Amino acid sequence: MHEGVECDCACAVSICIPAYCDPGGVRRCLDSILAQTFLDYEVIISDDSPDSSVADVLLAFRSLNIKYVRNVPALGTPKNWNHAIQLASGRLVKVMHHDDWFRHNESLGFFVKMMELNPEALLGFGASFDTRENECVIRVNSPTKSLRKKIERDPHALLCGNYIGSPSAVIYRNSESVFFDENYKWLVDIEFYIRKIGTRRILAYDERASVNIGISEHQVTQSCIGNPNVVVREFLLLYDVLGFSVTRYVADCLVLSRIFWDCRIASFRKINEYGKMPNEFVLLVCLLILLNLGRKTMRMKNW
Repeated sequence: MHEGVECDCACAVSICIPAYCDPGGVRRCLDSILAQTFLDYEVIISDDSPDSSVADVLLAFRSLNIKYVRNVPALGTPKNWNHAIQLASGRLVKVMHHDDWFRHNESLGFFVKMMELNPEALLGFGASFDTRENECVIRVNSPTKSLRKKIERDPHALLCGNYIGSPSAVIYRNSESVFFDENYKWLVDIEFYIRKIGTRRILAYDERASVNIGISEHQVTQSCIGNPNVVVREFLLLYDVLGFSVTRYVADCLVLSRIFWDCRIASFRKINEYGKMPNEFVLLVCLLILLNLGRKTMRMKNW
């Protein structure tokens, strides 16, 4: 296999793997793909690594239908994801981050079957298991039916929590709108889900379509936590795009006030350094910030 060489095929699903400097993770991911009983797929790897460490791993997986390209210079997140997706020829797209892997050998088949059984759905997802490097599961994401219905009715509910999970837990139909918005890092997956589900308000789900999500301190998301330049800026940007909703007014204000509180922001002057808050939210968010400050003061005085 050579860098930049592509294979021509029209398969059921394209497994798109954006990779960066983790040959061990890529090997584990490919091993889980090789074990799948569903075989109508292609594998695409878009590699941001500055060396050949990931490419060297692929020599042991010649039997897989792999498209591989190494990016010089590196594209970064999420442009690297989109680059892999651009190469997809499958009817369905299945992103798998290089540190994630299928939980059992029928997972991919259940992902594909779920979309076949829900032809109107543009996006589907399965259960995901947050797993540390020692393979200890620390969290299972498998939302209830009532919560999934709530997301269908109002995809904006994902702003209160990412109940769908990592892009590795998702499968969606290949179309011109399959790309992730490169203006985001922290909310890149949520923005994408809201956009895709909002088109038809139908969400497919099968808990048997399960994946393990590798959790480590080296992930991009870890560097975003508590960083107002990323978190606050992206929330303000996304709310500006989504616009004001009367039905979600209180919930949206609660989300924004929580984000500001977590990032230690307690003034509108500071908020405006990262973007413009919609005017409709100003009064209630102001009251919520003051309420949080009051609670902090009482705790400090041991009241």
